[in-house]
Amino acid sequence: METKKLEELKTAPKDTIKYITWVKKYGKGRVFFSSPSHNAQSYENPHLLQFLLDGMPYVVGDLVCDDSPIGKK
Repeated sequence: METKKLEELKTAPKDTIKYITWVKKYGKGRVFFSSPSHNAQSYENPHLLQFLLDGMPYVVGDLVCDDSPIGKK
């Protein structure tokens, strides 16, 4: 396989990528969990890095959202 093709496989985002993510209150704090993938190259993807940065306002309390458990609204 050509080196260029290997590099594209390593960095090109796929339309089929699905991330598992949730938020919840924990005591007086907040949790933002994400399980993006099973390889370190995921963290080289600028879209994933921005997604993780976008979760930080929730963690520090700057983002107000409905984080009540499903079924307890």
